[in-house]
Amino acid sequence: MSLLNFVRLPIAALCATFLVIFGFSHFNARKKLIDTKQQSVLQLEAQTPSPAAPVAPVVPSMSQTPKANEEQFTADTTAISAFRQWAETAAGLGFADADLHKGMELAKARANGMKALIQKDPASALHQALPAELRASLPPALAAAIEQPVKTSGLCSIRMMCNHSPDSPHSGCTQTPVLLEDVDSWNAYYGAQQWQSYLGQTVAFEGVAVDEELAVQEITPSPHKENQ
Repeated sequence: MSLLNFVRLPIAALCATFLVIFGFSHFNARKKLIDTKQQSVLQLEAQTPSPAAPVAPVVPSMSQTPKANEEQFTADTTAISAFRQWAETAAGLGFADADLHKGMELAKARANGMKALIQKDPASALHQALPAELRASLPPALAAAIEQPVKTSGLCSIRMMCNHSPDSPHSGCTQTPVLLEDVDSWNAYYGAQQWQSYLGQTVAFEGVAVDEELAVQEITPSPHKENQ
């Protein structure tokens, strides 16, 4: 082996050893850097609060929150029954020892309840009307404060509630059945009874009314007046 080759071999081995050591050191340094970054990320994630999971809105059921008109309707029917119970008890005493002031308050509450019931359910209003015998036993002031029986004849008509020009159609207008006597008129609530066939005719009718609201019990062509 020549002297030159003898010198080259140790140098090559030394270089190879250096490269191995340098590569291993670089690998360890890179791995340490990656581990440090990963640890920092984990620490940052641990410190950052997770976004709250979306909460579905709570919608109360109908049984939990009755509609306001349903609550009012319940109150109305309670007032209707309350006066009748008081009147039946007071009638047994001849109204002599009855608290007439309380009776008047109950009568006014009944009238309001009956008025709402006529508009909502005229058939029920007719069923709830005070019996004629009990009504006849009431002091006049109390009898005048509650619903009134109506039995008369008049014209079957309608009232149009319009908000358009006179030459426009009535497709979107509100139609309210009306019964017209000579001087009085009532908004008529027929329930399941048909009234359109009597429109424009003079009819005999009866029912129960509070103010201008009338629950119609019966309607027939009037035998007393000529139809118009």
